[in-house]
Amino acid sequence: MYSSLRRGQIGSKVIALRRSSNVAKFRVKTVKEHPDPVEGKIKGSIPSWISGRLLRVGPGIFEFGNTKYNHWFDGQSLLHSFTINNGKVQYRSRYLHSESFKKNTAANRIVVTEFGTLGYPDPCKTLFQRIMANFQILSPNNEVTDNCNVNLYPIGEDIVVATEVNVIHRIDPGTLDTMERINLSKYVAINTATAHPHVDPDGTVYNLGTAYKGRPHTCVVKLPANGQGNCQDISRGKVICSIPGKRGVYPSYHHSFGMSENYIIMTEQPAYFNILNYLGTSMFGKAGGKMQVVVTDKDEKILLAVLLRLKDKSGVNLEAHPSPKIQSSSTLSISDGKEANDGSEDNHGVGASWQKLISSLSAVWSL
Repeated sequence: MYSSLRRGQIGSKVIALRRSSNVAKFRVKTVKEHPDPVEGKIKGSIPSWISGRLLRVGPGIFEFGNTKYNHWFDGQSLLHSFTINNGKVQYRSRYLHSESFKKNTAANRIVVTEFGTLGYPDPCKTLFQRIMANFQILSPNNEVTDNCNVNLYPIGEDIVVATEVNVIHRIDPGTLDTMERINLSKYVAINTATAHPHVDPDGTVYNLGTAYKGRPHTCVVKLPANGQGNCQDISRGKVICSIPGKRGVYPSYHHSFGMSENYIIMTEQPAYFNILNYLGTSMFGKAGGKMQVVVTDKDEKILLAVLLRLKDKSGVNLEAHPSPKIQSSSTLSISDGKEANDGSEDNHGVGASWQKLISSLSAVWSL
C-alpha cells in the first residue's frame, strides 16, 4: 500500500498509494441499504438466553454517478444492525448521512477527497472556496471527510461511529439513523483522532489525537463519561498528555494504541503524514486520481512511548506523564491487555507480552 522513502528524501519522493489499489482489484461494489428490518433465516437454533444487538460499520458505496473510488477505505459508510431476540435475528442497514455523503449525493459525483481518491471540483463552490478548502486540514474546523466507516464505540449511553479524523457521528442504535455530527476539535485541541479508542469500565474514553498547531504533537485525549453520561460530556474532554513529533511538519500516523489498567503504550512508526504533499496534490492533482499522503522510511526504527496512567485511592484518573521513547527494531501489535504477573494471558493473548515489555523497560521509567 505504501511506497518506501529513504532517509534524507523527505519532500522529494512522496508516493503513498499504488495505482493498483483500486476498486476493481478488491472486487467491491455498492450495496443497497435496508432501513426496514429483514427477518433472518435460522439454521439450527439460537439459545433463548442470547439477546441483544450487534452493530457493525464499513464501506458500502463505491461510486457516485460516473465517478468511482480508488481504494476500498474510501467507500461511504454503511451501518449494520443484527438484533437477536427469542431465537430470531433481524437485520437492517443504513447509510451514514455524513456531510461527505450528502455533498457527494447532491453533486452526483465524488466531491469530497478521501484516503485514496482526490475529489472532483464541487459545483456548489466558487473557485476561491475550492482553493481555500485545501488548507482546511490545518484548521480545527476543517472540511476534510467525515465519512466515518471504521469503528463504533460508546460514549456513556450513546453510540458513535468514527474514522481517523476529528469528527464523529452519534447514531440511533435501534434505527441506525444519523443523529448528530460532533467536531471533537471544538472541545479538545486536536486535528485528528484514531478510530480505535479505549473505554474504561467507568465509561471514560481514552484516545490518541494529533495537533498540527506549530510543531505536530501526538496527544492523549480523555473524554469523561462516568458510565451514565452521553455525548454531552465531551465538553469536559481534555488533552492529558502531549508529545512532540520528531519529524517537524511530518506527523506520525497512528492507527491504534495499547492500554492496560495502569499504562498506555503508543508507537511512533516510520509511517507519517506529509501535509505539504497533501496540499499540493489537493490543489494540482488530477480529479479522481490517487492521493499521496502517507510516507514510509524503511530504514527507520519504531519508537515506543510509554505513558503511566496514575490513579489515586478514590479511583480517579490523574494526568498521564510521558516516559522516554524506546527504540525498537521490530513491530509491536497494539491492543488492550492485562498486567499478568503469573505469566497468564488474557483473551487477546497479550497479557504476558505486556508484562514482559513493562519489565524490560522499567529501568528507564520514573515510577
